[in-house]
Amino acid sequence: MFLHGSMEHIVGNSLFFYILSLISYRLIGFWGSGMLFVFTGIIAGITSYHFNILPSLGASGAIFGMFGFLSIFYIHQRKFLTENLKDLSWVMIISAI
Repeated sequence: MFLHGSMEHIVGNSLFFYILSLISYRLIGFWGSGMLFVFTGIIAGITSYHFNILPSLGASGAIFGMFGFLSIFYIHQRKFLTENLKDLSWVMIISAI
């Protein structure tokens, strides 16, 4: 999770991690965001180990896990979110496309 293949790889992961962290920090706090990143990274690593022949590198699995969590959270809680969080959620959705 903390090793990357190139500078472009770490910059790309850092950018999306920053965007997703802004959203998750407001929703579940500092420790919740950290635990979400670590937990989804561990699950992604275990899944990659069992289903891929090639080893994986980087934080992409953790970032996709965060994106999945926040997407489901947004779908279920969108009427309770503030306008700022809704705007950040749109940035997240557009970034994924």
